[in-house]
Amino acid sequence: NITETADDMNVNIPSQRLANNAESCCEQHYSWAYNECISLTGGSPLVTGTGKWYVNHEKMICQMDCPKGGSVPDPKCGGLANTWKTLYESAATCCEQKLAWIPSATCEAKSGLTTLVGTSKWYVDWNLEKCVKDCASSSEANCGGLAERWDITYGSISECCQRISHIPQHDCTVE
Repeated sequence: NITETADDMNVNIPSQRLANNAESCCEQHYSWAYNECISLTGGSPLVTGTGKWYVNHEKMICQMDCPKGGSVPDPKCGGLANTWKTLYESAATCCEQKLAWIPSATCEAKSGLTTLVGTSKWYVDWNLEKCVKDCASSSEANCGGLAERWDITYGSISECCQRISHIPQHDCTVE
């Protein structure tokens, strides 16, 4: 754990330092977690991160490389990325490359902490053998929840119902 190790190295006690400053200590002893080391040892406040995106597998989202906290914390910020993290220019690219099984719109919305709304297109819910709407609110008529990445969406209910042509047209949607 870098927190315990940084404390053990006494980087915050001037008379016991093994380096002239937090930056050189972190570079020498913790290059694998440089940004976290700087943050924990009270190093340069100029460490701002790249503003690029990296995956957080635990939360299944992409987060921005920037310091957490501050006077106006950015909810997209996941903290400074460790050096081994692959960084991406956008949340969309990060989602595409690292969380490909999650629908792009869902991953991007969760990563940017925006509200998911769906496309309002139609897709087949194969468990129900009915056409349902791609939407987030179950209170919306015919809503089946957000479509998954593998669901084929259709612009109209009739297009969707053609996909399950063995079901009569008047029975192909949920009530």
